Amino acid sequence: MDGSFKVGFRCRVIIIGWTRQVIRFFFQTRCCIFHMLCLFQNSMIINTFRRQFHCFMNR
Repeated sequence: MDGSFKVGFRCRVIIIGWTRQVIRFFFQTRCCIFHMLCLFQNSMIINTFRRQFHCFMNR
């Protein structure tokens, strides 16, 4: 009984550790993806603004 309890506890600790790692990794990647999307949107906005500005200057 004692041995099996220890094994179960160890398994639970390992599972909790893994889930924590996965959650941390997910949050990091999600933040990274969100950051990339923000950068992408900003660059798109800047590009469209530049195009409009060039058109305005070339008129």
